[in-house]
Amino acid sequence: MSESRKAGSVILANLAMFNESVMLFEDEIQPAFWEALSKAIEDWVNNPEWIGESDKYIKISPLKWRICSSEEEGYTAATFDWSFSEGNQRSYYLADLCGFGQDEMGFRFCVKHDAFGGKSKWNKFCKALPVSISSGLQALGFNDEGLGMFFIPIKLNPNLLVNAWENEDYEEIMQPVVTVLEKIKQSIPIFDELFSLAKAAGLARV
Repeated sequence: MSESRKAGSVILANLAMFNESVMLFEDEIQPAFWEALSKAIEDWVNNPEWIGESDKYIKISPLKWRICSSEEEGYTAATFDWSFSEGNQRSYYLADLCGFGQDEMGFRFCVKHDAFGGKSKWNKFCKALPVSISSGLQALGFNDEGLGMFFIPIKLNPNLLVNAWENEDYEEIMQPVVTVLEKIKQSIPIFDELFSLAKAAGLARV
């Protein structure tokens, strides 16, 4: 019998408990951890040097990356967007965050291509990036995804899940979130160098 058949047999033999567990997890447990994660990000971003959103779609950016003009209210040249590493959303995101799912979650550095003359120009420019850019970011925990995109994963300690839930205290389990945010802060000079290289190469606006 395959492992999936065995797992299915266990579920069916305990269907009532499984159904109740799933509803509790989806309706109460996972939303509680999501709220705590959003709050950790919001608290960290709450300073004059950063801007961001921490509701349904989480994205943050240094205030100095904001571009304003007379034609538009303003936008940022790049953001760090909360996302999946591979885009696989089959697992519960709490399982992904704890290393039990099928994907990783974290922040992805994403540029606004029109701030750099368009996607084609940006992609061509990034094919010849100095090794120092990638190596510097990798030293901070970023994965180089190519074409100027970098992803830094977050992993929560699964051993702290029960204690956080039972005591309604999520500060300790969310510490890896704060650690990654600090790594992002440390990465800003490297990304500033990336922008300077783009400007020197003739890419527009920044």
